[in-house]
Amino acid sequence: MKTLKNFEAFKLNKVQMNAIAGGKICTVTIETEDGPMQIKAVVPNDMSNDDASAAIHDKYDIVYGGGNVCVTRCS
Repeated sequence: MKTLKNFEAFKLNKVQMNAIAGGKICTVTIETEDGPMQIKAVVPNDMSNDDASAAIHDKYDIVYGGGNVCVTRCS
């Protein structure tokens, strides 16, 4: 039977996990008729926060309107 010590070599740090998982997560608030809705959007790690915000706006402004989408944080 394997022990946890045998699996210690496979442990990944946050940077490695982000590379596998697909990137950093941005918090997006969208104003809808029913009130504000918060979602998480994933963007590539190498994308700057400004570029990430622009990409998110390009994706969601079409659906919810330009003034209704707010990117509050990317990390």
